[in-house]
Amino acid sequence: ELSAKGTIGDDIRLSVDGKDIAVENYLSWIPQGTIPESVEIKRGKIETLSAVVQRKNDEISANGRVKIADGEVAMLGTVIKKIQGLVEMNGKTMNVFLGAEAEEQRAAVHGKIFLGGDEPRLNLVAESQGFDPSRVMQDIPYQGAVAFSADINGTPSNPSVQGEFSVKEGTIYDY
Repeated sequence: ELSAKGTIGDDIRLSVDGKDIAVENYLSWIPQGTIPESVEIKRGKIETLSAVVQRKNDEISANGRVKIADGEVAMLGTVIKKIQGLVEMNGKTMNVFLGAEAEEQRAAVHGKIFLGGDEPRLNLVAESQGFDPSRVMQDIPYQGAVAFSADINGTPSNPSVQGEFSVKEGTIYDY
């Protein structure tokens, strides 16, 4: 169920509300350049949506919140499933609070994504109590669960990652 009301002309102002929405049916509504080219949205459900979307002087912004469940995307050769959480939009800033799974490895991310310019800017924290990177990354010499909290800044094509990583047991080059 999705409803929208407002004005459309040179400028646009729409109030959009919905619940139980299949994301894949509305991908064409997402403004070009909002989602990095390395990300392909496969499916998902918007449990609730309440937002005001505006376009003024060819600048798009949104204010509101979206609750997401059962999401699935492909990113850098990895399928990420069971995406769930909340995204709050404030102008060109998205506050994200999401959890997901890739190859049975759980992780969570929270923080801000700033839209505008050529590419989104990231200010995120990713966390997991035990994530084996060899399950999702090909040709790495390490195998074993890693607990981590990592700050991710920069852009999707050029991120900077700093954090704390803890390993109880693992192998490097089979040692």
